[in-house]
Amino acid sequence: MRIEVATPRSQPAKAKGDLLEAFAVELMRIQNYSVEQEIRRTASELDLLCRNTVNSRQIYVECKAHRDPLSAGVLQRLLGIVYFQCYSEGWLISAGPLGKDAKGFQVEWEAKPQEQRQKLSIYDPDRVINALKDARLISDPPTDTIPSISDRVVSPGEWTLLITESGRFWVQTVLVSGAPEAALVFSAERGDRITDPVLLKRLADTDCTLSGLDFEYRSFDSHRSEDDRQQSVIQVQHGESWSDYRPSHPNNFVGRKPAQDGILKFLNGVRSGITSTRIFAITGDSGMGKSSLIAKLRSRTQNIRYRRKVFLYAVDVRAATKPSYILASLLACLRETAGSQFVEFDTDRLEISDHADPLSSPSVHAILEVAAEQKRVICLVFDQFEELYSKPEMFPVFEEAQRLFLSVVAARSNLVLGFAWRTDSTVLQDHPAYHMWHRLADHRLNISIGPFEHSEASAAITTFEKELGQKLLPGIRRQISENSRGYPWLLKKLCIHLYEKLGSGKSQAKLVDTLDVETLFAGDLTPLSQPEINCLKVIAAQAPADWHEVLETAGAETLRALQDKRLIVRSGNRINLYWDLFREYVLTGKAPSVPFTYVPSASLGTLLAVTEKLNHGAGMSFDELSEAVGRRTSTVQNIVHDLKMFRIAQVTGSRVSLDSEISSPDENVILEKIRAILKRHALYLALSVSEESGSRLTLDDLVANLRRINPTAHHDARTWKTYAERIAQWLSAVGLFKVEQNGWILEDHGKPIASLVWRGRGKGDGVHRSAFQAEAPPEKVIACLDWIRKSSGKTTMIAVRDTGHRNALAVLVRWGLVQPGGNRVDEIGEEGADMRSASLVWKKAWSDSTLVQVRNWLESDPSLDGLQLGERLAEVRGMGWTRASKVRVGNGMRRWGCWLLEGEETSAPPSIPRKPRTKIDTGVDQGDLFGR
Repeated sequence: MRIEVATPRSQPAKAKGDLLEAFAVELMRIQNYSVEQEIRRTASELDLLCRNTVNSRQIYVECKAHRDPLSAGVLQRLLGIVYFQCYSEGWLISAGPLGKDAKGFQVEWEAKPQEQRQKLSIYDPDRVINALKDARLISDPPTDTIPSISDRVVSPGEWTLLITESGRFWVQTVLVSGAPEAALVFSAERGDRITDPVLLKRLADTDCTLSGLDFEYRSFDSHRSEDDRQQSVIQVQHGESWSDYRPSHPNNFVGRKPAQDGILKFLNGVRSGITSTRIFAITGDSGMGKSSLIAKLRSRTQNIRYRRKVFLYAVDVRAATKPSYILASLLACLRETAGSQFVEFDTDRLEISDHADPLSSPSVHAILEVAAEQKRVICLVFDQFEELYSKPEMFPVFEEAQRLFLSVVAARSNLVLGFAWRTDSTVLQDHPAYHMWHRLADHRLNISIGPFEHSEASAAITTFEKELGQKLLPGIRRQISENSRGYPWLLKKLCIHLYEKLGSGKSQAKLVDTLDVETLFAGDLTPLSQPEINCLKVIAAQAPADWHEVLETAGAETLRALQDKRLIVRSGNRINLYWDLFREYVLTGKAPSVPFTYVPSASLGTLLAVTEKLNHGAGMSFDELSEAVGRRTSTVQNIVHDLKMFRIAQVTGSRVSLDSEISSPDENVILEKIRAILKRHALYLALSVSEESGSRLTLDDLVANLRRINPTAHHDARTWKTYAERIAQWLSAVGLFKVEQNGWILEDHGKPIASLVWRGRGKGDGVHRSAFQAEAPPEKVIACLDWIRKSSGKTTMIAVRDTGHRNALAVLVRWGLVQPGGNRVDEIGEEGADMRSASLVWKKAWSDSTLVQVRNWLESDPSLDGLQLGERLAEVRGMGWTRASKVRVGNGMRRWGCWLLEGEETSAPPSIPRKPRTKIDTGVDQGDLFGR
């Protein structure tokens, strides 16, 4: 039997302490003791200093109104106080049960000689109840309380003495098909049945462990339906086909090998007795495949290797409607183990008679003893566990689960509990789930699953190809892998989308397009009728919704149509949308936030050059665009793909036009659009979280972060560096990075910086729009600037052209050091007016993103020659250079890069190796030219 001190949930903790005090004082008076001093330790614990009214013996009493099993440490501390304070003896009055170690202490202590053992008296609940009965303060519990019912298996459970402000009551649990479901209440003094609905509701609203049961139970009322009396336990389902939105069929499941092996190793550790842990958790964001992993584990435990070692039973928590679902799940699990001959046990004997500590129920304890003897582990997994704190009405179900968890932790039997917990759901710190999660931290194994690795995504796509019956084009395969960002749910959604499109007769070649989440989810809603959409919204708002209620309001035809379209999933009498993420989209109209991980294939300048040619009209063909910008058609196709990914362009048939959301092809408009998208790029978001503003970033930092945010991408080291350099250039141009000598600085300038845009040399580009390609060596640029400065505004374009230094002038114009005005060339004098020409050119060269990149390459590999540098630049910038152009540009860039590296240690321009051959008469000494 048990004792519980219960107060209304709305009352403060002190109310329980007051109730405990009144009970303890009355109990001591029964034993002929008066209370000399009351010492309140906590709201539910009281220490009393009492004196015997006959022999004046002074005793120290600890009163415990606890519910969890009491540890031996409490008894040891009490005994220490008795000896230290020289009290005659000490008493423990416990409302709750003793734990295993405390029971062992009690047995050993009471076996000691009389003179020694009388120093400590242990009153467990049975002894307290016997004392109260001996004093005629309470009566014996009544017998024959539950009437028999022909269509139901109903049996009596444990008795609890409930001590409340309304009085003392005997409460007996009612077992329906072996699991506690209801409570019968009797007066503890008189023994008569309590039927007053007001009083019963008041007792049900207390914080006792029985509050989740039906206190107004009427087992003899035939009008109560089966669904009212007991709910069915629903096991975790899996899809029958690859394209089913439900958890993956075990045969189609791929990846997660570390998680699978980790859980199976843990279960084997329980079996062999090398671990005391009995709880494990599978955690991860929504859509990571937790349910699929559970279904796979269940399948693996049924194979020849594990079927006589581990039994795994997985239930769907979304089917729960009341607290009895938790213990009904435990009972269903144990019966299934016996029914399948995993454990040899009579299922007719199985029942959970002890509601507060289920594993202490005699039959449950017995079957677990058999499992231990046979070295077999029973594993019960609760999937979708976060549903228990999603709605206030589910809190009692959660509390019932918490009780079972603590019972399993304390028992350390061959029963293991697991749960799948969605980590991107919100748990408030004042919710019991928050405290339970931390309370169990030392008692659980945590298995966290995140995005797919490249190999896992590749294996999933291969499985899709088998279902499809054909190989995917390399471009589509790569696009699925990269667009999924490693999210299993998104990868499956993309594949199902392609499966349906290919099934409707479209060719693979026409499906190489942007596949984004919002478009796919919107596609789910497009073919629906208004009643179907309304029904979806109702289910989403109530999820998990009651099947019968939705059926009554929406009609069978609407529900059947949504089931046929695989948009809703039924779990028993509960119904939900096929994915949590789709449910959120139906409710908010917003697609789930999937970080943008795309790395553009072209330079930003080339992309802007193509964008300038677009409009909102009929658009241009790829060949027309190729001719207009002076690029190869294949290069233009790659650029257009970038434009689609950034939602700047759209392709209709074979024609490219400006996206309808873009007001104009103006450079500022496009840069602002790109800036907005790059601000939610996974790389920028990751850096913003891990680094402070102003932090310096190296190329290796960017590569490491790119690898981490896109685990499904598979590139060699050189390609990763190329991608990192390219995305850094884009981030710099839109004002999110600042270029510096040794890399970049994480710094938001608030707007794009057009001067950092890499620009190609396509048809129609002026000199001021061309990317720096080492048009002139540093010595000629310095000499040209010095001559212009000395001319005091009298230098003309013709004079510069006649000297053969037109290219040097182009560099100066590009860097903003001089400005052509009509036929005149003027120095822009404010910036660096007091600096020597060499120092000014040096400073501008350091801020040029092209040269910074070249310098980084040379610093990493000084052996790079002109051709190799030219090849890298052509690849990064999307240039279709010939071999001769690569050599020419690469040699020039190498000369500038070496010049920058040579003076890096002193941060000053070094001497030029040879005097420039020029017709310009600088009028200064060569050493003076470089500020030496």
